Amino acid sequence: MAALARTAASTASNSSLEEVLGAMAAEIQLSPGIAGTQIMTFAPGGDRLQLMGSAGFSDVETFFDLLMASRDRGAELATLRSMGERRQCVLPGRRAQMLADPNWEPMHAYVSQLDWEDFVSTPLLSRGKALGALNVYLAPGPGATPVILDFLGAMAEQAALAVDYATLIHEERDAVRREERKRLARDLHDSVVQHVFSIGMQAKALGGIARRLTDPLAPRVDAVATEVTGLVDAVQRDLRGVVLALQPSVSAKLGLLPALHALAEGIERRHGVSVDLAVDPLLEEDVKEPAFTEDVYQIISEALHNAVKHAAPTLVRVSAWRETDRRRLRIDVVDDGLGVPTDAAERSGYGLVSMRDRASRWGGSVAVTAEKRGTRVRAELPVPYVGAEQRDKGTA
Repeated sequence: MAALARTAASTASNSSLEEVLGAMAAEIQLSPGIAGTQIMTFAPGGDRLQLMGSAGFSDVETFFDLLMASRDRGAELATLRSMGERRQCVLPGRRAQMLADPNWEPMHAYVSQLDWEDFVSTPLLSRGKALGALNVYLAPGPGATPVILDFLGAMAEQAALAVDYATLIHEERDAVRREERKRLARDLHDSVVQHVFSIGMQAKALGGIARRLTDPLAPRVDAVATEVTGLVDAVQRDLRGVVLALQPSVSAKLGLLPALHALAEGIERRHGVSVDLAVDPLLEEDVKEPAFTEDVYQIISEALHNAVKHAAPTLVRVSAWRETDRRRLRIDVVDDGLGVPTDAAERSGYGLVSMRDRASRWGGSVAVTAEKRGTRVRAELPVPYVGAEQRDKGTA
């Protein structure tokens, strides 16, 4: 009861989901007869599990790598069974079974850290949907008694509540951000773009006046008018790009591939730069996560616009392909321009902040490197959903 009360207090606090679930795992660990605890939830995208809370085991970082290696050898993952069947899964003598099974060999050292015997996986359920699982490793003794199973069921309900609450907060914040982006786009278009247009018209009028002036004033006024007109044209191009980027989900409206082709054609038309686009044609069909495809689109868009703006290229090559195991997406945007010093790019003046924020949302990364000629922007992102074949294999 004390553990439940403390967990409820954590759920109601302002802590992050990882902090709440980590505290919950620690509370469960204090209960008699429990040797180890893990709480897993789905990462953004809904088809890749992540370890959000752990107690008892050390070297937590290697857990999923070892688990995947065992799964690839044919080991059965009880966590997936409990979530798939939406019920608590109890496996007496699980430790001995795993140590005797060669398919579990990558996990042998890991599971031997603790003195445990039985395994219980309890799904985190909300509105009939499995959000993750609470896995507990029971010490030798009474085993999975009804009291322990009821306790784990209650803790799983608290964990599901915390996950559900965090998901709702995330969705609400996303909705607020979308509305704010729409408002900014509208204000830019209705106010700033129009003012810049007016400045351009005044500059052209000034150029006309310069032609009626005499030396030495005429060439000076004409030069100023020409310079202002050029600056206005550049600002208008940048503003159009900003307004377009702020519009709601371009990839959701058109689809990822059509949106990228439209982006490339627009850049070719406005800037006279050739864009060579090579994108996995099955990516959008396999990845059923609009937020992921939108982030992919925005990363490519930002990298393209940065290349055009900073590097003066004649050609930009864009590729987005999944690696052999189809679990990671690699995006490369490579230009043949002037090149940007890596240290300058790392100071975030090359638009890295926005791209890295989007990539890190999925556990990915973005790096800028100098090529023999030009610059390469590489983003690598775990794919949140890779179609039925990979889904059937499971990830934990």
